[in-house]
Amino acid sequence: MIKNYKLLNLLLVFFILLVQLPINAREQNPAVPVTPVTKAENYVVMISIDGLKPEYYTKADQYKLKIPNIRMLCREGSFAEGSETIYPSVTYPAHTTLVTGVRPALHGVFANQVWLGPENPRNNDDWYWYAKAIKVPTLWSEARKAGLKTAAIGWPVTTEGEIDYLVPEIWQGSFDTSFKVSMQKSTPPLAELITKSLPEPFPNVLNDLVRAQAAITVIDNYKPNLLLIHFVEIDFLEHTKGIFSQPVLDKLEETDAFIGKLIETTKKAGVFDRTSFFIVSDHGFTTVEKQFRPAVLLAKEGYISLSKEGKLLDWQAIPFGQGGSTAIMLKNPDDKATASKVVELFEKFAAKPNSPLNRVVKRDQLIKLGATPEAICFLEPAPGYEINAELTGELTEKSEKYKGTHGGLPTRSELYASFIASGYGIKKGVREPLTKNIHVAPTAATLLGFTMPMAEGHPIREILTVPVPKTRSKR
Repeated sequence: MIKNYKLLNLLLVFFILLVQLPINAREQNPAVPVTPVTKAENYVVMISIDGLKPEYYTKADQYKLKIPNIRMLCREGSFAEGSETIYPSVTYPAHTTLVTGVRPALHGVFANQVWLGPENPRNNDDWYWYAKAIKVPTLWSEARKAGLKTAAIGWPVTTEGEIDYLVPEIWQGSFDTSFKVSMQKSTPPLAELITKSLPEPFPNVLNDLVRAQAAITVIDNYKPNLLLIHFVEIDFLEHTKGIFSQPVLDKLEETDAFIGKLIETTKKAGVFDRTSFFIVSDHGFTTVEKQFRPAVLLAKEGYISLSKEGKLLDWQAIPFGQGGSTAIMLKNPDDKATASKVVELFEKFAAKPNSPLNRVVKRDQLIKLGATPEAICFLEPAPGYEINAELTGELTEKSEKYKGTHGGLPTRSELYASFIASGYGIKKGVREPLTKNIHVAPTAATLLGFTMPMAEGHPIREILTVPVPKTRSKR
């Protein structure tokens, strides 16, 4: 029996040597080519159109919109009639949810601006510019772990992020400085390449034309596996001109042309067949006719003290504005008695006939929504109203500056965001009635071959043709 084992071992060694001989011969003879085994790389281009309501693509004929590229992506892929966003439904926390799959209470970006208290003057540091604010893994961090190349153009909360090719959204004082500051904060080769590709004179702002050209430049030169791009001008126009206004429709047609150029660039770069395209948005929009100033009510009830000139002297509770809604913050977060009285004040005010305040979203509800942990409550305005955080003025008055807003509860259908997916790994002809923005990052990750283990959302299986891995959340 022992002899048989020895014979068997000798045969096994001989077999291994026989198999290894051709490999060793190739290693010693450089004339014999060695073909490395590599998996096919996939690509995701995620395009955010800030403030894009689903009706712009589900009812394009009604508005006589000429958006052939967006309609082609809908036709050749899948889309939703609406996507539930986060609370508050504003740009920076919503975009962070799109790339993390979690809501603000987990990812750490609670609003567009950081709460510094009313005593602190506004400055360049009070926006969530920097990627370090995000407390959970992102699409770009997980993609880099998987050995993939990443890029972001004008995507919020990416400044100084670990992204291979980055043009962040950042400015100083006003949006008019965004081109200069963004170029300064960009990945070194990009500023020069992008500037060379632009017509003169150079714009002062990081507008949609610059963003589109930057994305084209990045695809041309680097072919990133993940490309995030944020278009902003439709949102600006919806605020000032109103939803479905002609300037908005014209701008969307221009944006559609940019999308067409991005698609053509992926074809020229030879990656189109392996690219999945996403059209998403951060929120929808509501119509504004009037303003409501809750700080005026708080001052009347003694929770805010002002000088004769209207300057802030002291405060116990104060609004932290979010546009279509507002958070109410306490000077002493542990003052439960004041918190209770302030919530009761606004609840009674909301119950009055024809009140400009629709409802009070209390702390227990904010926890379920995954919203700002520092707020004692949020105020939701009545239809047609926006909330103004100014300390003085009339309690309510006509809105002269703004005709549209957002920021309210994500369950309001007029605030639904958009979702379109098309291309590699996406089924054709699926029309979902409603999805959620927390599902976007896990879906994109699946197409790129990795998972988002911290995500609250999940891959949208109904639209995918690629296998969906089973994952268990690490949260």
